[in-house]
Amino acid sequence: MIGIQDSTTNNFSSLIRSGDKYIIPKFQRDYSWEVEQWDDLWQDIENMLLENRDHYMGYLVLQTTSRKECYIIDGQQRLTTVSLLMLAIAHKAEEIERFNPTAILPSRQNVLDLCLDFKKKQKLKLKLLRNDMQAYECLANKQSCPEYNKSKVIQCYRLFYESLDADNINKIYEATKSLQIVDILLDSKDDNPQLVFESLNSKGLDLSVADKIRNYILIGLDYETQESLYFKYWEPMEKKVGTDGKDVSDYIWRYLQNKSGIVGSGNLYNDFKTYVLNRDTESLLQDILSMATIYHDLRTQQVGVNRNSELTIEINKKITNILEKLQIHTTLPFLMEVVDKYYKDEIQEQDLLDVLCVLESYLIRYGLLHVSSTLLNSLFVRMKKDINDILDKVENAKYSDVFRFVLDNLSKIKPNASNPKDDDIKEFLTTKDVYNSRRKLCKFILDAIELSSNPKEVVDIRFLTIEHIMP
Repeated sequence: MIGIQDSTTNNFSSLIRSGDKYIIPKFQRDYSWEVEQWDDLWQDIENMLLENRDHYMGYLVLQTTSRKECYIIDGQQRLTTVSLLMLAIAHKAEEIERFNPTAILPSRQNVLDLCLDFKKKQKLKLKLLRNDMQAYECLANKQSCPEYNKSKVIQCYRLFYESLDADNINKIYEATKSLQIVDILLDSKDDNPQLVFESLNSKGLDLSVADKIRNYILIGLDYETQESLYFKYWEPMEKKVGTDGKDVSDYIWRYLQNKSGIVGSGNLYNDFKTYVLNRDTESLLQDILSMATIYHDLRTQQVGVNRNSELTIEINKKITNILEKLQIHTTLPFLMEVVDKYYKDEIQEQDLLDVLCVLESYLIRYGLLHVSSTLLNSLFVRMKKDINDILDKVENAKYSDVFRFVLDNLSKIKPNASNPKDDDIKEFLTTKDVYNSRRKLCKFILDAIELSSNPKEVVDIRFLTIEHIMP
């Protein structure tokens, strides 16, 4: 059940003039409405004027212990958009007045009163997230901030600003003030705000998996804790794996593969909730950030670069071969495990290089004899457990030796994934049409032969084609 303390229908001006400060918690996503939604709102306002009627624009769900400081559980996109329209009206009115001092225009003071709290040194009533807030402050203060030109906050404001003129500004202002919003105040004792959030976000722009996961981690915490954990762990993680929602979702998938052994990404959000159940939030975020560093180093081929070792270059060459040239990304959960052990000094640098050499060899051998690589999806997820089980039983065993042993004995566990023998490879290369059936591998093998005989002249083979293979 959702505990509702109060529910009222307000027009926009009555709601905002109440003096409340509206805060978007860190579990929410950034401002994400685009031209389609902005045009829809503008059209709704114009229809209000044509048909002389009210327009209901949705609900604003708040949760707070004080009505003077409201956390927005849902409705931040609507509230932000209307606030940007009000800023545009205030600034356009000021511009029109400069050219036509006698024009009858909305009072700039009254318009800005819907965005700023003049009793608190014009402090913004709406507190957005991250760069959105900085862009919003630039607009409110009429500052030029070119670094935020691509911000959706800036783009929304400009669209409204350019759509306003002396003929429509008064009517648009009056209609915007009259937009109807259902103001729902949740019971501050509601014991499951995540369920509230999930049930209310079934419409509108879909949340990415990364959005949902961030929400799930932070939503039940007080605002100060949310902010602390967000800036300490989540934001640095995003910077390492990519701030795009898909980038973060992809990383979380690989993280869960490494930690819990899941294979597919179809139920990633539910899988994550199951994995983190009863786990300490800060410890979880700390681990997510730690593994994000490893994920970043693998994706950028910068593993161990701070150690300044002669073997570092060779290690990252092998990683480049596996992830970039061969493009076997199913190896990521396994690679994250090995590099994690390397960074913790549980395996040595030469041992890591040996693991990568064995892995590269296996991928080439397997790829030559099998058209489909579907079996590899689950193989590298479960391999971590098989290897660690042996390491726990055999004292002082080298990781690379155990890894080679597991690969050589795959036929007992997964016959179709067994490591092909030398004779099998020789027969395939001499009897099969490798050029037509395995072009990517064919190019990779020829490149490896070229590099082994002429290592000083490195050629980018990505855009080269193979015309003929001579005996």
